[in-house]
Amino acid sequence: MTEDYALIIGINDYLPPAQFGLRTLKGAVNDAEEFTKWLTQPTGGNLPNENVHTIVSTPAPLKPLQDEIDDAFLEIEARVAQSGGKARRLYFYFAGHGLGILDSTVDTGLCLAN
Repeated sequence: MTEDYALIIGINDYLPPAQFGLRTLKGAVNDAEEFTKWLTQPTGGNLPNENVHTIVSTPAPLKPLQDEIDDAFLEIEARVAQSGGKARRLYFYFAGHGLGILDSTVDTGLCLAN
């Protein structure tokens, strides 16, 4: 769908626990890439490739950091503005560590690489 956009994030790599980070994950990047694949297939989400921003982690340099994700949102915003300001749907997918307060569906957070 030409009026649909997506930001997909997969983070396997984090600062190590010895540096107050989190353990490395094994499947988050793969999950993000599989969701991207589904979004761009005609039998899936049917989004044009240029409307899908997929960001995956790397250990060196350690990323993604907040600026990279903010830049992707700004690119999506610019594409929507260029197409007349109309968007139908924004897919946001995050695979990686998260945190929250026990028994709360509101107080949650997504953990970036650093």
